[in-house]
Amino acid sequence: MFNIKKRFEKKTLRNIINQRINGINGINRINRINEINRINGINRINEINRINGINRINNYFNNTKYKTHIVIYDTYPNINNAEKEVIIRFKHTCEKLQIGFLTITNDNIINNEHPLKNINIINIPKNYIDCIISLHFESPKSTQHYTLMALWNPLNFHKDTDLNNVCSVDGYISCYSKSVDDFFISKCNKPVIGYINHTLSEPILDLSININKCFYIGLNWEKLNTLTPERTKILNILKKLEVYNLISIYGPKKIGDIELWKGYRSYIGEIPFDGTSVIYEIKKCGICLVFSSDSHINAGISSNRLFEGLAAGVPLICDKNPFILKWFEDNVFYIDTTQSNCAEQIINHIKYIRENPSVVLKKMENCRKIFTDNFLLDKQLSLLLLNITNKSDSLPVLES
Repeated sequence: MFNIKKRFEKKTLRNIINQRINGINGINRINRINEINRINGINRINEINRINGINRINNYFNNTKYKTHIVIYDTYPNINNAEKEVIIRFKHTCEKLQIGFLTITNDNIINNEHPLKNINIINIPKNYIDCIISLHFESPKSTQHYTLMALWNPLNFHKDTDLNNVCSVDGYISCYSKSVDDFFISKCNKPVIGYINHTLSEPILDLSININKCFYIGLNWEKLNTLTPERTKILNILKKLEVYNLISIYGPKKIGDIELWKGYRSYIGEIPFDGTSVIYEIKKCGICLVFSSDSHINAGISSNRLFEGLAAGVPLICDKNPFILKWFEDNVFYIDTTQSNCAEQIINHIKYIRENPSVVLKKMENCRKIFTDNFLLDKQLSLLLLNITNKSDSLPVLES
């Protein structure tokens, strides 16, 4: 009787164990089936999206009025900065030239308001895109399309690890910095295809001498605890000009909880990043201050501000950046930033401009001709696209 009971208990235990195993196996099978269904569902969705994307691509390019398309990497899509302003100016220029315009993120997704928004540009055939342009070395070539990178940054802005990004592209867009061009051509063995500066196509306002204030836009690095000797020098200039009521300061009001220009009565406010508003604000002020970092001076690279001031049609007071010295000679007013009396130099220039309007107007006319002959974005972009159309392995390096 005892043995029968023992065998019954063992059988019952085995049954329980087997039921649990079968239950676990059943759950695992169900989970596996669910996972397979999930993956299949995702694959079906991806395939539907891919087919829809291809249909959208074909529909757009079969019906678009544009024969030429360019793409710009939007390196910092969530930040308003100089690159954002330049991208907007490219957009305006493409509208003027009847060129199709797209922007992509670094993961190749079209992100501007466009019929192809959210499409991965890798799905667009090469022959539909004339050129992809990277404005910053943090956006390397990432598609099969012909890609150029603008060499717009001084060499010391690049880390050693950035070289691969710069070498990844098919060629370069120069801003006339021989030292930067020569370095990357020697390292990467890629050609310069054309020239584009940090410039614009419009608006181009009438020349006038109507001095109200000096225009300055930027950050107050003192509040951000990021002062350097050159930044300290600029802030000292602004403080001295403020005493004489000769400066209007623009730029971000706050970063985080920090009020950047608190305590400056000359601070006006922020300017919209729309590609045009800054030109009209410069015009209101009447004089544009064009300051470069030491790195930009050493590289001979000029920033947006020079071309914005030229477009506004006002007198320019500049540091001795080699690019400005070479192209604009004595048609702008220079200050020697190695001296401690920069504010006094600016005040003296303002006095001269007020007392000699006819002489100054002639200088401004010379500046305007140099600008419109050489540096309008629509002209520079048109020449670049012509060079791309005519590109070959034996394309000569353009004269700098």
